[in-house]
Amino acid sequence: MKTLLLMVKKHWFEQIKSGEKTIDYRDCTEFWINRLISDVLNPDTEHEELVFTQFDEVKFLCGKETIVKKFIKTELHEYDGEFRIYFS
Repeated sequence: MKTLLLMVKKHWFEQIKSGEKTIDYRDCTEFWINRLISDVLNPDTEHEELVFTQFDEVKFLCGKETIVKKFIKTELHEYDGEFRIYFS
């Protein structure tokens, strides 16, 4: 089972815990590119396609508390320059 581990602040942790928050946002940095993208198809062409790493679950950590949610998908929103991680 593959798990994506994410650290979040208390405010966001409580929203995830209550079910109010179902998307997590991460900046498109080299760190997150390496963690969330497993391959690039047709690099350096206009048909470049990203292959996202598939996870079974997302584990959110806040201090000593942990929440585990079902992973749905990851998307890259280039306009906003961020990754969106969907979970339920």
